[in-house]
Amino acid sequence: MHFSTLLFPLLALILDHTADAIDNNPGGVYMCSGPNFAGTCTRQNTPGMCIHVMPGHSSIGPDKWFACTLFDNGSCEENGPQHKFVLKHPGTVDMKAELRKKGAGFDEAKSMKCRYTGPTPKWLPVGAPIGQE
Repeated sequence: MHFSTLLFPLLALILDHTADAIDNNPGGVYMCSGPNFAGTCTRQNTPGMCIHVMPGHSSIGPDKWFACTLFDNGSCEENGPQHKFVLKHPGTVDMKAELRKKGAGFDEAKSMKCRYTGPTPKWLPVGAPIGQE
């Protein structure tokens, strides 16, 4: 039996079960300077890493199956529950209003860290670290 005879079906199985998680380069977050995802927009794709949020970003939207923890400091440090806020997909069109409405204790995020929160792919070994910050 050839190696490729085993490899291609396995690869197809992995890609089939992760299609939603790999479409459009996932693990990112879309940020815009204006409300309703208008103005100057950028996309960051660094799941698990600390992302610095430029001052004044008003709209923030994590990718499908991702959530971002927003912090009131520039280093993604957890200084207690009043200093962080979790934002899930599809995000918010007005960050300041969302933070005030949810009682986050701050009105502008300075950094964030995003993580996968979706279902565990069937091919992933039980106990594998997924969605951890």
